[in-house]
Amino acid sequence: MTQANKTKRSASQPYNGHPNWNLWNVHLWISSDYDTYKHCLSLVHSNGLKRSVEILHAEIGQTHTPDGARYSKAALLHALRCIRE
Repeated sequence: MTQANKTKRSASQPYNGHPNWNLWNVHLWISSDYDTYKHCLSLVHSNGLKRSVEILHAEIGQTHTPDGARYSKAALLHALRCIRE
């Protein structure tokens, strides 16, 4: 995806069943790898959503996905909610 395509998309425009591209992209990166998915699921079950977001945010150690989506706490919360369901 080019930078031009990303900037044309509204931050609030739905994308692939998610509220926006950033939330979709962070969810995709977190849920696509089985070990990461299982780790996140375990975090949520052991610590609850809010604490798991804090833990995961510290563990990631990066600010953006390889595609340029921001690993914000809101994006992580969205991803963990999707994983939990």
